Amino acid sequence: MATKPPASRSFLAELAEFFASRPSREELLNYRPPQAVQDRAEELLDKQSDGAISREERRELDEFAYVEDLMRLVKARVRCRQGKRM
Repeated sequence: MATKPPASRSFLAELAEFFASRPSREELLNYRPPQAVQDRAEELLDKQSDGAISREERRELDEFAYVEDLMRLVKARVRCRQGKRM
């Protein structure tokens, strides 16, 4: 029986697909992770707070944090470039 990849892996694939679609500035600024990803990240944060997070789950949470940081940087750059054009 094949194991299901962590939500962060499928999220990365979905995010790559989003970027490959060449989204507009507005689409980039309005992007939000799917609800399932948000729910999983919250679940992992709760486990971390309770001290009950496994090594694999910690790695998955780190991947979510990395993607969140990346999206913040992308959105900041988009906003900065919008300001220069006005």
